[in-house]
Amino acid sequence: MIVDATLCYMETSTAKQQYMMLMALTRLPIDAIEMTVVVYNNIVKMKLPRQKYILRVKNEYDIENYPGFHYYVKSINIDKDSDKKWIEQVMYDTSGRAAARRIIVIDEVSVINMCEQFCTWIRNGKLYLEPLNYIEQATALAYTWLKCGGNSVITAFCGLGNHAPLEEVLMTLHVTGIKRLMKPLNFSELKKAAGNIAISPVKPVVGAEIFAVESGIHVDGIKKNPQLYEPYPPELVNASRRIVLGDMSGKSSIEAKLKEYNLVCGKIDTVKILEIVKQKSHDLHRAITDEEFCNLVKMIGCAGSAEKKISYSRYNTA
Repeated sequence: MIVDATLCYMETSTAKQQYMMLMALTRLPIDAIEMTVVVYNNIVKMKLPRQKYILRVKNEYDIENYPGFHYYVKSINIDKDSDKKWIEQVMYDTSGRAAARRIIVIDEVSVINMCEQFCTWIRNGKLYLEPLNYIEQATALAYTWLKCGGNSVITAFCGLGNHAPLEEVLMTLHVTGIKRLMKPLNFSELKKAAGNIAISPVKPVVGAEIFAVESGIHVDGIKKNPQLYEPYPPELVNASRRIVLGDMSGKSSIEAKLKEYNLVCGKIDTVKILEIVKQKSHDLHRAITDEEFCNLVKMIGCAGSAEKKISYSRYNTA
């Protein structure tokens, strides 16, 4: 079971953003959504989709005041300076009885050190694991936990709250065969709902530039066999592969870009074009935009087809 706790870290967002995030999460292959009392009060008047919900409460009175949730768990303040490697919590059912346990891994522990401990926990009953990302191993810990037979793991979109990133856990489970995706994932609505979250262009799974390729040898390899460089096809995350032209490009990059824009050049000297592209990229200290490339090629006498419309602003990095 994958539980997503993104909404717990959106208390200051608008009710519209919170509800947008909720609806976007329900379209992903997750099993339960966790939220705080504050978020629930903001969106309760809207139509909540059928889903398992976990409510993060402040005390036992909240359990009485907010009936009907799958589980309840108390909010805690995590002391990073504590000597503890993990914190164990009780998860309550709607009657207030202990129904499951949650372990929050708070120390700088690695996957290698935790495998044996995971097996011990699994033998001791139903347990939710919440690995925190202090040494950039939360995704690996979540994956290892589920691979070892763990029941459930807590995630958050883009690692909010220092959690294992939801998108990374979903894709890891897919590529390793533990839980195959039945349809492509679309994170665009989550990005929009998250609002002010800064997402690196090379952020795994959701970064805008993760399928951008410049190196000539990489372009040549991808043309022959994409799986050499891509663990999954870009279409699986609603993305597309993009060839970037710059001072690291090779002849294969020029040929691929000519084909992409249906530029008919006869016996054109692709080596000469490559030299010009590299020099221009070096002079500008950036990659060459597709508009600049097409204009350059047309200047030397190639006829361009209008079959593909260029979105120039997408590539302009000046």
